[in-house]
Amino acid sequence: MLRPDPHVHMSIWVGIIVLFFDQLTKYLVRLSLYQGQSVVLIPHLLYLTYIKNPGISFGLFKGKIPLLFYLVLSLLAIGMLIFFLRRARRNRAQRIATGLITGGILGNLIDRVRFGAVIDFLDFRVWPIFNLADSGITIGIIILLIHEIKNSATS
Repeated sequence: MLRPDPHVHMSIWVGIIVLFFDQLTKYLVRLSLYQGQSVVLIPHLLYLTYIKNPGISFGLFKGKIPLLFYLVLSLLAIGMLIFFLRRARRNRAQRIATGLITGGILGNLIDRVRFGAVIDFLDFRVWPIFNLADSGITIGIIILLIHEIKNSATS
């Protein structure tokens, strides 16, 4: 019988947690706000602003890229992460990073399939509006970059 790799479990659980909280927060935003509505959470710092982003990151290419492109791109990215994870099985930071990125990719892909756009709501007014999936992807990439920089400096 094929047994799951125990080193991969952490990535899977991190991905599931990111996906769960991403979808939960998006559901709560859709339930509580109407599209375009903004609510102050911390004055002059953090707002909840419900928007649907039909483009890629930061609203680029709105409505110009078909859903199939997002699906193929997401699956390719997840495939590359699985390959990367197999190479880095014993490194905890890389396992966490791949889980963060995979959970984020899946969270935004679910939105694209369900709504034709990604639900964004975290609004700091000095940066484009984003969501928890975007945060997971960004933090995961930063972790991987730091790890690679450290490894290349010691090599």
